[in-house]
Amino acid sequence: MNKLKDKVAVVYGNGAIGGAIARAFACEGARIFLAGLTPVKLKAIADEILIEGGAVETAELDALDEKSVEKHMQEVIKRAGKVDISFNAIGLSSKDVQHTPLVELSVEAFTYPIVTYAESHFITARAAASRMIKQGHGVIIMHTANLSRVSAPLGGGRGPAWAALEALCRGFSVECGEHGVRAVCLFSTAITGTVLNLTAGMIA
Repeated sequence: MNKLKDKVAVVYGNGAIGGAIARAFACEGARIFLAGLTPVKLKAIADEILIEGGAVETAELDALDEKSVEKHMQEVIKRAGKVDISFNAIGLSSKDVQHTPLVELSVEAFTYPIVTYAESHFITARAAASRMIKQGHGVIIMHTANLSRVSAPLGGGRGPAWAALEALCRGFSVECGEHGVRAVCLFSTAITGTVLNLTAGMIA
């Protein structure tokens, strides 16, 4: 039984998590709109999904570009008629933003993950939520790691960045929940199976 049959999922990010989520959602019957920065990676993920009989379309897209995200979401609605799931899986290299003591970290390196993650997730979540509210249903998914709550050395700005995402997710949840739109934030550990089961239950 396909848990996500006839569902439309927009996935941002062509890295390991984005690719895994896109493949898992497609395997369960969702129609995938995959957006990312690297054409070669997008094609590789799409080829795997198509070989397995899934439905996927890709777009080269910067999830920090507000106009591009809005245009892409408009295209998704035009082609599929709706959006059931929005999952932002963008990632940042740990180079220069991690593994450095806070007392030696530059302001730019500290704020980079905070600003990047918060802006990207706000832009993509807002684009999805505005359509989902009109539909009366939908799920917005963000993911973090326990560094947002458990202190650890040399984490740089990632802990504050993930804490900001959790707060942002709560904001979307309380504002959009009454319209049938859910916003959830999940830890990265065993994220693929967790997201699949939770998403299926939320939009069944």
